[in-house]
Amino acid sequence: AGFDLNSDFYVSGAIHDSSDDKGNNGQILTATGSGTNWVGRNTMSVQEINNTSTTLSNGAGVIIVKNTSGAKITITLPSANTGNYPKGSILQILRDGTNTSGNNNIDVSGTINGTSSAKYALNVDYESVTFIAGTSSWLILK
Repeated sequence: AGFDLNSDFYVSGAIHDSSDDKGNNGQILTATGSGTNWVGRNTMSVQEINNTSTTLSNGAGVIIVKNTSGAKITITLPSANTGNYPKGSILQILRDGTNTSGNNNIDVSGTINGTSSAKYALNVDYESVTFIAGTSSWLILK
């Protein structure tokens, strides 16, 4: 069964996905292969973090970390598949080359590859790591 529309289309109520979810403001209705699902949009916006530990939450897809403090800083990943990072979201964290000593590593922590409280160290100038949000864990893309 199908539905063909050959003129303008107006919606005054909510549009529901396959699981009867109305979605949230800013979400995009996507095809899943077996239906539809409302997902957050990860527009690969860039966030710069300078010399401070932080927990990510704003949905930025690229994080550039500058650490000239001489001390290690930690970037904490939010829970995968929640909020601004729904399943399938891509997150890239880059270490800027302004680091001046080996004592100022950048640790990325969170549930990574199925291990809670895991850490991934960025300890070389211009090093980066790319994650994808899974169902309940961030997965490292290599």
